[in-house]
Amino acid sequence: MEKIGVGAYVGTAVGFLGWLIGLAAVCLGTGELAVLRQVALPGVAVSLGSAALVVVTLEVAAGALGRGAIFRLLLWGEILFFVGLLFLVVNHLVAPLVDATPGLRRAIERIGKIYRTGDGLPAGLMVAGTALLGLALLRLRRRAA
Repeated sequence: MEKIGVGAYVGTAVGFLGWLIGLAAVCLGTGELAVLRQVALPGVAVSLGSAALVVVTLEVAAGALGRGAIFRLLLWGEILFFVGLLFLVVNHLVAPLVDATPGLRRAIERIGKIYRTGDGLPAGLMVAGTALLGLALLRLRRRAA
């Protein structure tokens, strides 16, 4: 029975929290802690919830199936889907707060970063992730037959 290492757990959590870590650094640097207070709890909840779902699914898949093609489809499908979800959270929760805080907006623009995308990008990521998850399901069904 294969297992996923603790490093993968930590890496997944840090990866999904990366956007919030970056925002926290900019908020702390500009003194705009009100924005950080508004997004920290929902941001941590969505990010760690997404990371936990990825880790649990992959732990079960690695144990039941090994780390073959189906495992990789699950991995990429979930990552794409949940990164798209995080983009939507940023677009619709964080970006309006940044827009309403001129100092924070200027600081983000000054360091050359974007904080908003169109909804087409997250939707595309989520569709691609869903397609990979569907393909994994089809391969699982074929394997069971």
